[in-house]
Amino acid sequence: MNRPYCIPTFALLLMVVLTIGCADNSAVSLRYSVEKKLHRAERALEKSNIKPELVTPEASAEIRQLYAEAADLGVIALDSIDQKRFPVEYRELQHLAFQATGQLARMYYYDRQFTKAITALERLLSITDLQPLYILATQINLGRSLQASRQWDSALAVYDMALEGHYPPIDETGDVLLTLLNLPTHIHRIEHLAGDSVAAAERLAWALEYYGNLVETFPEANLKAAAHGNLARLYDQTGQWQKEIDQLYLLLDSTSSAYATIRIKIADLYGIRLRQFSQATELYNELATELEGTDSVLYAIVQHKIAAVKMEQGRYSEARQIGTKLKRNYRWYFDTSPLTQYLIARSFELEDNWNRAEIEYNYLIENYRGSDEALAAFLYVAEYLENAGRKAEAERKFEDAEKYYQQVAATSSGTIVEAKALAYQADLFARQEDWPKTAKLFLHLFERFPETETGRRALLRASGIYKHKLGDVVTADSLIDIFRASIAEITGTQEK
Repeated sequence: MNRPYCIPTFALLLMVVLTIGCADNSAVSLRYSVEKKLHRAERALEKSNIKPELVTPEASAEIRQLYAEAADLGVIALDSIDQKRFPVEYRELQHLAFQATGQLARMYYYDRQFTKAITALERLLSITDLQPLYILATQINLGRSLQASRQWDSALAVYDMALEGHYPPIDETGDVLLTLLNLPTHIHRIEHLAGDSVAAAERLAWALEYYGNLVETFPEANLKAAAHGNLARLYDQTGQWQKEIDQLYLLLDSTSSAYATIRIKIADLYGIRLRQFSQATELYNELATELEGTDSVLYAIVQHKIAAVKMEQGRYSEARQIGTKLKRNYRWYFDTSPLTQYLIARSFELEDNWNRAEIEYNYLIENYRGSDEALAAFLYVAEYLENAGRKAEAERKFEDAEKYYQQVAATSSGTIVEAKALAYQADLFARQEDWPKTAKLFLHLFERFPETETGRRALLRASGIYKHKLGDVVTADSLIDIFRASIAEITGTQEK
């Protein structure tokens, strides 16, 4: 890895020379100088956070400059004193340099000045005998900055160093380092979503081995539970439902706040993914019995899921009866649950009662505006009419759908609802096979909402259109690079 150094200002270098030359304890004086500069930077940042709307770009640049001076002086000081003679001061200077550099890099990162963030972090890593947790935190931030700057291969190299250099992923007190622990899942997720099947397969095998070794080797309960959670997410991403269920059962703890949620997830997998309906229904019924009268929210959710299983079994009338009971007895839930209204509409359709189904779909469209189900229903009804040979009605419905999506986007500007409405509008253009227009709208959607799942999926869809419909592989590949850069945050929640 290249480790470029910032050229220190003459004033900072002169300060170090004078301190070393004149002070009885140069290390103490240098530490005090760095501490003073860092304190000034932190005070300026604290003031800006009181009323951030009043912070001008110029003021933000001034704060960055204060942190840069503290970071520069800290690194210069560490290179200038004898660690053996002044071990306490050297350790304290390391902490100050780490704090200053870390905050400086974060500011550069969020200002999208990734090259400057990378330079600052690489310089910090060049310090001899940097404490292990400082190295780890700096490596992760460096990897994230490299990834955000579209240097995925370099980011991978840094991530691998972090994982190899700090194993197991716990600190000196035994607490789990969740960001580091989630890193293998994060890497597989990116390769999986980016469509690189070979890299995804390699990273999946590597991640499964990593978490499997943690489970087998280390007895710490929190570490094992977190490893099981990541194994479950990996199996979910790759459609290995029974293996996911096995991991979820290992996470069951009746004293945990997630106990009911995990049991619901297990039942969902049996019913929807594995189509083992009797097993799913048994689990749901157990939950419903336990929840009735104690947790009305979860109880209503479980009742809906029982209805969904009956739908999968072809027991449409029974499913609809449950939906109707929810509408009557849990109105607050029904009014905020478009899925239940969708289930009612779909049950009529599957019983070949399209006239009633269309009424229920229209109710869904008008009363749950902006929901996924309402947005999808408008397009679905239009396509149904077209397939039924009702061309004139279908054409009007498609026109109404486009207006609906535009209205929802306009009235929900800046929210995720706008993003979803734009995605469905793009689906309309795709249906018309207007590929340039479709790709353009997907790109616009990503530009509007680059940090959302909807925005990132729009970018992937745009890449697919350029590659498979427009024959522009170069642009398609460049969009995949942008996608990888957009998903640099390492979290515990994973997209499928």
